[in-house]
Amino acid sequence: MNLDATCGTSDERNHNFNHKFNIKLLYQELFGSRSSPLIFDIGAHKGESIDHFSKIFPLPKIHSFEPDPESFSYLSSHFQKHPSVVAINNLALSSKSGSSVYYRQQLSHLGGLSKVNISSTDSLGFAATASNQHIDVSTTTLDEYCKLHKINSIDLVKIDVQGHEYDVLLGAQLSLDSIKCFAIEICLFDFYEQKSDISNIFNMLYAHNFTLYSIPKISQNPSNYRSDWFEAIFIK
Repeated sequence: MNLDATCGTSDERNHNFNHKFNIKLLYQELFGSRSSPLIFDIGAHKGESIDHFSKIFPLPKIHSFEPDPESFSYLSSHFQKHPSVVAINNLALSSKSGSSVYYRQQLSHLGGLSKVNISSTDSLGFAATASNQHIDVSTTTLDEYCKLHKINSIDLVKIDVQGHEYDVLLGAQLSLDSIKCFAIEICLFDFYEQKSDISNIFNMLYAHNFTLYSIPKISQNPSNYRSDWFEAIFIK
């Protein structure tokens, strides 16, 4: 073994990492032989994360949250009887319960509680033609949902909400100490009018004894070489 290359050269370490890495190995490292973790899928869209986590764990227990009625309809019709699904909720998780404006887009996975920024300099051509069709959706908080359903601990919370990650965490203040792991997509680009509140996300999680464990995915922009977003794994 070339100890210098293994321990001291980042290019060599990254090469070895990329050769070996897959997301299943990462979650096995975090959860060991755990077969049925309780997972909150916040921003479920059309069930991509249900498929994703069902390939990683033998029988996860997933609570899904999707506010867009069309995506929710697809999610319900295709995954309602999926063995890993505990509940599919036509809700947005946010900092308070009630209702909020949701902005639908031609590409449904780009919809969210923030408008697409039509003046975006990071967009690859989509933003200028974004529809930003607004509809009213129901919201609740993670704390209130857990109280209603008598959920005392959560193994993994996945958040993909187009810039509203901090709002989700604000609604989870009473639950943070009972959550073991977060997988959060954090936006860096100017594609949405509301950007991810990175400093407050990190400060809140670190205040509750989470640390950043891994950044398994980064979306890079080929037009201006900016990093658009990254997925961050936080653990205790």
